[in-house]
Amino acid sequence: GILEIADVFVVNKADRDGVEKTAKDLQMMLSIGEHGDWLPPIVKTVAARDEGVDKLLAEIERHRDYMMTSGEIDRRRRSHLRLRVETILKERVVAAADRVLGVDREVERGHERKVDPYQVADRLFAGVLEDAREEGVELAAEEGPAGPTEERMA
Repeated sequence: GILEIADVFVVNKADRDGVEKTAKDLQMMLSIGEHGDWLPPIVKTVAARDEGVDKLLAEIERHRDYMMTSGEIDRRRRSHLRLRVETILKERVVAAADRVLGVDREVERGHERKVDPYQVADRLFAGVLEDAREEGVELAAEEGPAGPTEERMA
């Protein structure tokens, strides 16, 4: 989602005004959101006086135990790894496409013809698919560009 929710919330400086409102606001936010099997605790601390720190450590330990026993830690690690691999792959594909396909040349052609960027990308992508087929590469999905340019731009 757009907003990532913490696994444990800490409201520090709990000896100051407004702490109860902050904790209540967090509680309300958590009550309307999706949190799965883990409901993030809200711990109030006054770290400068070591107040609430033991409770915070206990909640962190409880969360670690939950992560290990529920399999959530493995799910998150796989998810993070996939995201990182996709990012690296995209960077490398774009760099290779730029070198091999002559992206700058195609962009210039598109500019001269006043063609939208989707058409330029579609042309480059079609070339990649054709080269792959000629090399005998079996493509996992034969889905090409996402339909007519007008539909994507609407």
